[in-house]
Amino acid sequence: MKSKIVKKSFKSFLLFNLFILLVGISHAIFLIPNKVVSGGFMSISMVLYHLMNLSGDEGILVPIIYVIINCPLLLLSYKIFGMEFILKSLYSTLVLPFFTILISSLFLLLPIDIPEMSIWTAAILAGITSGIGICGANLMSGSSGGVDILAKIMNHWYGKLSIGSAVSLNKILIVLSSSLVFPVENVIASIVSAISTGIVVDLTGKILRGKIDC
Repeated sequence: MKSKIVKKSFKSFLLFNLFILLVGISHAIFLIPNKVVSGGFMSISMVLYHLMNLSGDEGILVPIIYVIINCPLLLLSYKIFGMEFILKSLYSTLVLPFFTILISSLFLLLPIDIPEMSIWTAAILAGITSGIGICGANLMSGSSGGVDILAKIMNHWYGKLSIGSAVSLNKILIVLSSSLVFPVENVIASIVSAISTGIVVDLTGKILRGKIDC
């Protein structure tokens, strides 16, 4: 009986990381190289990277900025929601930038380049990969970090604002903030990516809900 529980837990752990890996692929291959944002905290990190005119590799520095700006949210969420919530959120917050840096580093170390594509192709492919990853991870975890944590805090402070509405509001503001550093075409592509991500999340949820045994 105990071995079955351990096997089930290990299977769930691997599956959760596979979903987060898909989101990491979305950022490292499609979003960051093509300067398309998705509306999450990794997108804020991309905007900050360009606002600060940093010169290091974008695929590595953007995830590092992501971790830094998540720290205040994690501390605040600890005070509001307690240790159990922050422990669940901490792993989710760290594993995404880890996978993003890992994939970006592989392209730097290996004699291959990230495939070139139009920003529209990147936006759609990012929506598909991140949509599947985000949905799957959220079906298995209490929080995926970033915008999810901020939305939960906003809902705690302003009860009339639902978590879903807070997530949508934050994503809209983040996408619009990309106009500070990116051309209008990239902003429109970002909106396409955000919409396609939402569509894929809903479709994936209908397919996977009840099928993931975790």
